[in-house]
Amino acid sequence: MGLRPFRMSESDLFFGREKETRILANLVATLPTLIVYAPSGTGKSSLINAGLLPLLAEQGSYVAVPVGVREDVLERVRSAVRDQGWPPDPDGPLDDLLERYWAATDQRVLVVIDQFEERLSSGQALEGLFSAIARMVHGRSDAGCVLLSIREDYLGSLEPLMRRVPGLLDASYRVPPLSRSALQSAIEGPLERSGTEVSLEQDLADLVLDDLLERSAAQQEPAEQRFEPGYFQIVWSTMWEDNRAEGAARLTLSRYRWLGGSRRILEDFTAKILNALEPAQAELFWAMSRYLVLPTGAKVALTVEDLVEFLQPTDFLQVPVSRHPYPDYLRRSDEWSPWLAALAAEQKKALMRKVFRSLTSSSAPIFQRILRSDREEFELLHDLLGGILLDWRPQYEQQASQSLVAREEDTWTAARRLVAAEAGYVYRDFPSSVGWWSSRYKALVRLVDRTAREVSADLKIDPDRDPAEVADRLLVRKTAMMIAGAALNQTVRRPADSAVFKVWRGTEEELEEWAQAMATTHSSERVRRAFQERMALLRQRASLPLGDGSATFLRDTASILIAAPLAALVAYTIAYFLALTPMTALGIAYAPLTLCYGGVAVSLIYFVLMSDGVTPMRGIRQALLPIAETGTWARIGGAALTWPLPALWTVGPSLLGAWVFTLFGWAATAGFNSVFPLVTIAVVVALIAASEL
Repeated sequence: MGLRPFRMSESDLFFGREKETRILANLVATLPTLIVYAPSGTGKSSLINAGLLPLLAEQGSYVAVPVGVREDVLERVRSAVRDQGWPPDPDGPLDDLLERYWAATDQRVLVVIDQFEERLSSGQALEGLFSAIARMVHGRSDAGCVLLSIREDYLGSLEPLMRRVPGLLDASYRVPPLSRSALQSAIEGPLERSGTEVSLEQDLADLVLDDLLERSAAQQEPAEQRFEPGYFQIVWSTMWEDNRAEGAARLTLSRYRWLGGSRRILEDFTAKILNALEPAQAELFWAMSRYLVLPTGAKVALTVEDLVEFLQPTDFLQVPVSRHPYPDYLRRSDEWSPWLAALAAEQKKALMRKVFRSLTSSSAPIFQRILRSDREEFELLHDLLGGILLDWRPQYEQQASQSLVAREEDTWTAARRLVAAEAGYVYRDFPSSVGWWSSRYKALVRLVDRTAREVSADLKIDPDRDPAEVADRLLVRKTAMMIAGAALNQTVRRPADSAVFKVWRGTEEELEEWAQAMATTHSSERVRRAFQERMALLRQRASLPLGDGSATFLRDTASILIAAPLAALVAYTIAYFLALTPMTALGIAYAPLTLCYGGVAVSLIYFVLMSDGVTPMRGIRQALLPIAETGTWARIGGAALTWPLPALWTVGPSLLGAWVFTLFGWAATAGFNSVFPLVTIAVVVALIAASEL
């Protein structure tokens, strides 16, 4: 059964509540309205469904009308008496309907409204129901009884009804906790009644109860031996399912210990509940659980307002970067920025209330709601859960981190393929050169422009499309924009492309705002989950592009036009003076003029290399000190081409060529001038290749 309540059809298996069933039956017989309350998970619904209703059906003096949480009370009662063969008046309030039915049939009607707190929380219109109850109480009606079953922590929400019926809680019944003997009966009774061949090993029931009692001791009132019925039910349901799967004929102590005892069973149950939360709810709960459970495992009762005030950005999940070499211009920090930490206080409060609504339900009894004066506090339901949550925190952190990093790697791979296919640009450890004069630069600009517009057009949810597919498509395109933009951000850009970069920045902001709305406020849980799982990546931005104005473009271009020939001139001047002695000895004529030709060629290459820098200084550094670039091959190649070595590589082999010419009796000048262009071309190719590594 797990944690679901007993049904009316399972009354023959319902044990341990015989006394409470008789008390309820007597109260229903004498009161027009009865409030049944208890803490969550005590077993109110099971007591009513499998205890009270079967007893009244056996007596035959009542028409019992259970009303679902979302059913209209008056319409449900009309339908029930109609099924009894009595035509109800289509108009009139509930109390009048019950009086007329009683007068016509001599049968009382029991209206059972279980989980009344759900109606109060959902904002349903209750004015008509409250008015009918008040008239029944003040008129001392004997026509029937309206039974409201409600969690104890929601009793204060009945204030509107209490104003109409001042002595409302005088006609109430608090379902007591199950005693040890009642729990023993709840274990052994169903086994005997069902006729099953499965038996119970001696002392097993006592051991389980002792485990749960030990954990519950801190919560007990004086002289009270109290158990959490929900946890009792979880433990025994787990053991029963395990026994059935094994095909064993006996529930044994050894099997209970193999399952890990009550703690391990509750650990698995708690993890299952927390893993079922929406990703944002689970991450928020992980962040705030450090304040709800102390490092010692002790529990702390706090309000939602307390938690919002206590939470700091560092409390949220901090996921380290993946193995991929994200450069600094694609990343603002060494960790993902927690998107939940950036939510407004009211948004955090709304999300926290959803979390506690889930974790205080009867199907997930982890927290309890406590009203103290004007404070609505939330506290762990059981001391045992403190240690369980402390163990859960590192497990969740590891799983969430691994999941996010794996998604980032998949996205990164898909985005690189997209950029390579559409712009012919292959991203490596460091952006390769992409000068503003090249066709690749233009292709990347077109890619950024087109992708930004595609992302804007995709900011909608089509009912016929999987929201995860929509989110992945947006994520890949956004990452492709970042890769393309990163490459463009390494070079001086044309003023005409400024509009494209403004579109890019605007699209990033638009995407982040829309995705956050999908993750937090969309009505579909499926949509919310899809975007919550990807929000950390969807809100990651590249650094803003630099130097996209006309003045900056002209200034940077002028700086490079001066720096490139100056670098070549100084390099060849150094080379000339170093080679002056051998040149004189070989009798080489017009060497300065020949070196000038080489300087022009290398100046052009330096210009191209420097144009790939986001600023003139960065471009000059990249061109003159390629050894400083990242990547093994870039460093190896750069070591041989760092300024002023290219000039020396052209002069040195040229001198060797001149010497070889003299060995054959030819002119040394001819040998120098013949080899110099070939060597210059080789050095130029090497420079270009080094910049591409």
